[in-house]
This record gives sequence, C-alpha cells and structure tokens, in this order.
Amino acid sequence: MIKIIYRYGDVCPLVVCDVCADAISTWNEGAAVFDSGVPENAKIEVQHVHKGACQDLAERRIQRPRSQELGAHLLWLCRNLEIDSKKLAELENLELGGG
Repeated sequence: MIKIIYRYGDVCPLVVCDVCADAISTWNEGAAVFDSGVPENAKIEVQHVHKGACQDLAERRIQRPRSQELGAHLLWLCRNLEIDSKKLAELENLELGGG
C-alpha cells in the first residue's frame, strides 16, 4: 500500500508492505501480488509486499496469484498516468523548488 509519512515538515509518500507493514525501501526489494483469475478489464486489489516470506504469504492468500517486480509495477503505473521521463524531470524540478 502507499502511505504518507511527514518528515521535516514535508509529505513523503512511501510503499508499505501489505503483509508486515514495514516500508519497502527500494524498488527491487518488493513485488506487486494480485489475482490472475479475473475477467478482462476487471479492477482488482494489488498487494505491495517484500520479496521472500511476505510475498510467499501474500501469494498463499490468493487463489490464482501472479506477481510483478515492484519496479516494473511502478513503471506501468507511471505510464498509465502518462508520466514519461520528461514529465518526471519537470515534476522533480517543481517539487525541489527549481521552477
């Protein structure tokens, strides 16, 4: 899941494991787990989890589990929101006070 933490007066979004509730620190230490046995165009829940034991537990809770690397999952999320590398640079510049 995505949560917000306040640090030094700023809003900092972070990805939190849906199994253990600890933060997933880097894109390559997590996975997105979801059910693959759903109809076309169905909107389903996704669990963001640590790879390893948390992912294993999440997959056992789903009838037809499928997983995706967290980095790839976030890349597809950006693409679906029409955020490309140029837009990311623009957003970063705005957020860091450069524009």
